[in-house]
Amino acid sequence: MDKFKRLVKEGKIGRLCQRGVWIIATLGTLQIVALLYSSWQQYKEASQNPGGGPYGDILNFFILPNVATALQGAAATLFYCLILYSAGTVINAFFAEPNNDITYMSLDEETARTGNNATYPHSH
Repeated sequence: MDKFKRLVKEGKIGRLCQRGVWIIATLGTLQIVALLYSSWQQYKEASQNPGGGPYGDILNFFILPNVATALQGAAATLFYCLILYSAGTVINAFFAEPNNDITYMSLDEETARTGNNATYPHSH
């Protein structure tokens, strides 16, 4: 348990979650591409053999269900990516130690550095 706490405090668990998003997105994309490619191959084969038979209507029996499955896979992949990325962000925000190498510059220093003294309506 101490090792897990150390990994969380160092921010490694949160970064691992955020990197896992890319793995899930890649696998989901490959799944969708493979499904659509196989549907396209079935369609090309069926159009060359206009036989009729029990599955004469290739569009309704093979293509549309595969496209619907591909859209469901895309939605699920997007959902899992959002959940995993959000989990990594929440873990880092609540449990990881703050990054001390970030410096903040006051607005007065920024104005002096850039020379931008523009005023905007309703800013007073």
